[in-house]
Amino acid sequence: MKIIGLTPLYDVGENRLFMLRKYINLIEQNGAYAVILPFNSDRKFLEEIVDRLDGIVFTGGLDVAPSYYNEDKIEACGKSSFVRDKLEFELMDICYKKDIPTLGICRGFQIMNVYLGGNLYQDLKKQKDIEIIHSQEKPYNDLVHEVENYGFFREKFGEKFYVNSLHHQAVKELAENLVVLQKSSDGIVEAGYVPEKKFFLGLQWHPEMAIDTLEQGHEIVKMFLDSIN
Repeated sequence: MKIIGLTPLYDVGENRLFMLRKYINLIEQNGAYAVILPFNSDRKFLEEIVDRLDGIVFTGGLDVAPSYYNEDKIEACGKSSFVRDKLEFELMDICYKKDIPTLGICRGFQIMNVYLGGNLYQDLKKQKDIEIIHSQEKPYNDLVHEVENYGFFREKFGEKFYVNSLHHQAVKELAENLVVLQKSSDGIVEAGYVPEKKFFLGLQWHPEMAIDTLEQGHEIVKMFLDSIN
């Protein structure tokens, strides 16, 4: 059985780690086991953990600190966690260099882009002329806008499909190594990947929140799991 590591979510106010069951369900419903990683950014420790796992999912959550892409924080930027950022950038470096199958969801995709040299809109409403809903209200399994597919996503899923949307930040300048797989009608990059890797792919939307309404999310997780030797 394949074992997938999940980066933990973090409550800054309560100083606690937590996990949404939906992430675990998404992995388990597609035939693998999920384990929650601890907040320990020691390089040797992380490398030993990664060597025991088959793949990693970088989950959603807090904003990435703008200092990681050499910007000052604007007022509309949300809370960040130095501890979580440090862990995930260290972990991302290990996954990328060891070619560990990696799936990024929302914040996870944003970290992929920043790690590879791109940057982010700190707040879409303040910094980008957007035309559609990118931060929806409940229920989060509603599919609120279309994305246009490119590359192998178009071959597999057709020209377009609808997704949910739960983000106020997004990719601004795409990292050189990333290739666009999806965009929204107002130009936001909704998915991207690194072709040279076994599986290094990020989604701006939330397949775990739309586990019962968005079959394409399951198909992408299956691709992620199938990339594991």
